[in-house]
Amino acid sequence: MDKMDAAGSLNKEEMERLQTKDNGLVVILKHMGLSAENEESGKTSVDPPQAIDLSDTFGLSAKKIFFLLEGLPDSVAEVKLGNLLGFEGFRTLAEGIREGKAASLRALDLEETGLKGDGLKVLCKAIKERGLMNVEELNLSANPSRSAHPFSHGAWVEEEMEAVCSLLSLSCMPSLRVFLLRECGLHPSRGEQFASGLGRGDLPNLEVLDMEGNDFESALGCFAKALCEGGTLAVLTDLNVFSESGVVSGVSEFLSALKSENCAQLRHVKVCFREVESEKELRALGEGLYPSVRTLSLESPPSKLVTFLKALLESSAREGDRGAVLDALDLSMDCDSPIEEGPLCECLRLLGEGIRRGWLRFLRKLKIEREEGGPGEDGQAGSVQILRGVFAEAKSEFFSALYTGGHVLSLSELSLSNLEVSDADMILLAERVKGGCLPNFRLLDLASNRGAGCFGRQGMEALMKGVVESENGLPFLETLNLSDTRAGEGAASLGTALLSGKLPRLSFVYLYVSNLTDEGLGGLANAVRGGALVGVRDLDLSFNEEVGEGAWRELMYAIRDSEKGLPKLKFFKVVSETNLGNAGGPMIAALGSGKLPSLESVGGFFDFSLDAEGVAELADAVRAGKFAPLVHDLGFFLREGVPALNLDRLIRAIGESEKGLPSCLSSLRFEGGRVGEETLAFLGSSEQGAGGSKFSPLEFLDLSDCALHDSSLRRLAEVFSKHGGPKFMRLQLGRNRISVQGFEAFRKALRAGCLPNLQTVDVEDQEGTGKEDEETVTRMAIKARQIVPWARENWRGRY
Repeated sequence: MDKMDAAGSLNKEEMERLQTKDNGLVVILKHMGLSAENEESGKTSVDPPQAIDLSDTFGLSAKKIFFLLEGLPDSVAEVKLGNLLGFEGFRTLAEGIREGKAASLRALDLEETGLKGDGLKVLCKAIKERGLMNVEELNLSANPSRSAHPFSHGAWVEEEMEAVCSLLSLSCMPSLRVFLLRECGLHPSRGEQFASGLGRGDLPNLEVLDMEGNDFESALGCFAKALCEGGTLAVLTDLNVFSESGVVSGVSEFLSALKSENCAQLRHVKVCFREVESEKELRALGEGLYPSVRTLSLESPPSKLVTFLKALLESSAREGDRGAVLDALDLSMDCDSPIEEGPLCECLRLLGEGIRRGWLRFLRKLKIEREEGGPGEDGQAGSVQILRGVFAEAKSEFFSALYTGGHVLSLSELSLSNLEVSDADMILLAERVKGGCLPNFRLLDLASNRGAGCFGRQGMEALMKGVVESENGLPFLETLNLSDTRAGEGAASLGTALLSGKLPRLSFVYLYVSNLTDEGLGGLANAVRGGALVGVRDLDLSFNEEVGEGAWRELMYAIRDSEKGLPKLKFFKVVSETNLGNAGGPMIAALGSGKLPSLESVGGFFDFSLDAEGVAELADAVRAGKFAPLVHDLGFFLREGVPALNLDRLIRAIGESEKGLPSCLSSLRFEGGRVGEETLAFLGSSEQGAGGSKFSPLEFLDLSDCALHDSSLRRLAEVFSKHGGPKFMRLQLGRNRISVQGFEAFRKALRAGCLPNLQTVDVEDQEGTGKEDEETVTRMAIKARQIVPWARENWRGRY
């Protein structure tokens, strides 16, 4: 949720408090603007501010921006707005710049302010007209928004990038030294446009250009040209064009530019290459022949990376302690063919040697994806067996190096897919963790290590024991992916590690298809109960059919009973191929507890079954009105094989509640239950919900075989007439005791337009109307069809 959305959800008192805070800030700024006069008159004054950060302020309006600029003391050299400003906000800021009210600024931070469209154009125009003569740092990162996709309307278009490029001149910002454009959703054509603008521009003092997180797929060649364009970037020392997606085209041109005599005097370059074809260039990168490249990411098959790694280790052996070839190295290799098995083994050996000798302390990320099953079966059995043996030996060398290296690694991400990681390998990794040699671990991905000989309970417990017994644990670990493994057999140890406090930043946990057990889920429930998962945002426990209903009940009640719950959890994937569907009551207890305020999904649409306990849980939760507000498309049905359940408690709870049915509930199938006429009358006479309809999310209601008769059906019409149903589409009334006259009375009692999206009303098989009574059945069907247009017409959007 962005800051503006957050502001919209605050209560009135909180908004008034923030409003007072903003107004107070304006008063202080205006007061401080008089400090010079105070000094002249001999009055005491507080030290004037040098920097102002408003990123924690909600709802920064155009009026407040005006007062901010109006009272801005000359002492303020840095301003960070940190709010979504909107067009009016940017227009006010532009006017302030045009009038010279930002003349003292040396740093202007507009990161994640929604800078786009007319707001961007008016701001750039003002800077062109007046100039920001003293600004040395300009931050336009994360605009239009941090969530913008490169090919969505959220990214800057051509004319917007042209406006940004117009600032790349001596007349606009002659003092500019640092320009930040990180994560702006720029796709290659915008990157080319910006690089061309750099080449045409005149920024003689620009030292740092940071554009990390954009897509430079075809733009790197343009940057190469700009770097050698007649000295326009003469003093540029730091260039960051790092992109997670990597770059294929323009690699040779870029590397050639770095060695050119006409190139800027770069000292720190961050870049990501994908599929470097030239072995000469790979060797040169490994040997450090591009000394300005300090952060390097390479994504290539093992057959290519072997060349780079050999050169890197040879260079490291020559350099010794005199200096590392790189500051940070990310390696990603995809072994998608049996042909790559041999080079993969060589890469594992080289990595092991480099780690053991302390030559790869700068290795930051390592990702290896191997074809499932390893060498193909189409080769000779003997050669395949030999290759498997070679692979096992190379893998053992790699993990043994992790254990025996003794050096602290910079490794922050380790992803080993289908690498046949064994219990023995996990024990070696655990020793490394226990010794505190992996302090920067942010991501551990061991997914798809499920085959024969792969790790299970023993390896999982060893790793978590290493976490618990280490001095600091894994303080930066955010993502743990153990999907498609047997790690779930030892998941209880993960709960223990969480309770130890040694995984304080763990946010994304993936255990789908992990052989999760009742014991393992129980361990996680204990961790929830102890408040150890308060920071988790994504938890995937799906496709674990071995876990029984009782363990799921324990987890859901742990959420309900915990002091803080799971306040940050957005995605709780628990419904696909699990036995949670039989624990509808406990699921309601968790969803309705108020302990899942950020939850958006449980893994898709799902129907949960309810017994008597579950119906009572649903009634209590509806009355309390604390359901997770962002979850949608869930349904509940009455469990088969239980006596007819009385639904009056739930119906009364809907009437007594302030909000009515929760937003997550789109389907109620109460087939075979019992609903009293008096209870329906109570609901029909109850106050409307806070938003109008108490049935706002409901799309389908099944009251088949609920012993309804003509008078109770008329009461149901009163309920719909009073509370409406803007999304309601299907009503099942089959197998009740309703007559033709009852359906006609239902239509007449129904307020026209109260169900604007109604599509079908099922009235088949009413008691006393056998198939031989064709005339009655036909008349009943006609009456049912007449209900639909009546319920849909004259809709005025009241609810």
